[in-house]
Amino acid sequence: MIPRVIDNAAAQSPSSGAGPRPFRDSEYSRVFGFDAPPLGVLHVVGLLTEAVFHMLGPACAALRAEGRPQAVLLIGDETGRRLVQSLDPAIAIHLVDDTRNPLGRWYRLGRRLQALVREGRWEAVHLHGLMPLMIGLPVARRIESAGGRLFVTPHHSRSLTWLGRPALRLAGRFVPLRRIQTIANVPFDMRAMARIARMPMRLIESPVDAVFFSVTAQVEPKTAVIVGAAPGDATDAVQRFAQLAVLLAEALPRARFRWLSAVSDDERLVLDASGIERVDDPADPYARAHALAQASLFVAPEAGRGFPMALAEAMAVGLPCIGHDGEVHRDMLTPGETGLLAASVAELAQRTLELLRDPPARRLLATQARREAMLRFSDVEFRRHLVAAFVHPRSP
Repeated sequence: MIPRVIDNAAAQSPSSGAGPRPFRDSEYSRVFGFDAPPLGVLHVVGLLTEAVFHMLGPACAALRAEGRPQAVLLIGDETGRRLVQSLDPAIAIHLVDDTRNPLGRWYRLGRRLQALVREGRWEAVHLHGLMPLMIGLPVARRIESAGGRLFVTPHHSRSLTWLGRPALRLAGRFVPLRRIQTIANVPFDMRAMARIARMPMRLIESPVDAVFFSVTAQVEPKTAVIVGAAPGDATDAVQRFAQLAVLLAEALPRARFRWLSAVSDDERLVLDASGIERVDDPADPYARAHALAQASLFVAPEAGRGFPMALAEAMAVGLPCIGHDGEVHRDMLTPGETGLLAASVAELAQRTLELLRDPPARRLLATQARREAMLRFSDVEFRRHLVAAFVHPRSP
């Protein structure tokens, strides 16, 4: 089964002068049932990317396990339509048609959000990104007056630096910022938001699939196997990994290099020309876990934006990890304890050779990395913290 999709063309927004409809006659009741309680969580996403889905998917699963009805509002581009197929079928999916006009699709998203808020009383509205926050401001008071709560997850947005301050200042005119809860899934977002405004914040890092904790890496195979991966928005990651393979070709003539992430056609040509293997189905967590379990070490040549899931998965399997030196990877790896950092491709190559020639150091980093992953990235911990965030505070 696939999640229930609500055709946005079939759902008409009420006229601006109309008051809220009776609950039993609203679209909310038609989706969740006429006898359903007037509670639920509405996730407003906009454009759904892999990085956003690392939070949205587990959040929907955690709240679904608690029995909370949910709906997801997003722009229906190809990536978004593909990703929402994996959500629980009980979650209502509201798609806004994708258009070539960016302003047009955000306008349609805002109109659809207004309709959903008018027609249903939401326990919480979770805004995934600063653009959804801006779109949600016109209905923020209505959500609050109906007893709902507002949450925002920045998702290491590209607009966080230039849009963050004016967005939150504007938000404060609609709802006091102390009433908007920030849920960040990377420490970078916590620091960035703290510099912009004073508001309640929680760090809830995205969980790693349990399959990665169920296997153990064999970090001392006869032939060195160096595995790399990066998120799709890390534009230079494949080039960096290919350069690494070339630099190490003479020192490690028998080493095997393998790339785990999805690639474009051009990136596939680069990998093939460099003799780098590819996982057949990079979207399959079992395939990725199997490939990581056969590796000697993991290299993250570029972080991209958002939660670095590939690095977290490698840590969960128990691989010694080397990451390109940047804020996101510095938040994940403690140099010399749970991994190593390198500022350039040449330094990545140097660190790789050092680790391959030092089995005790490799085993120590692997053990520490897996222990760190168990503490930070388990689904049990994620669900515990997320559900706690969505629990209404008790009335005084």
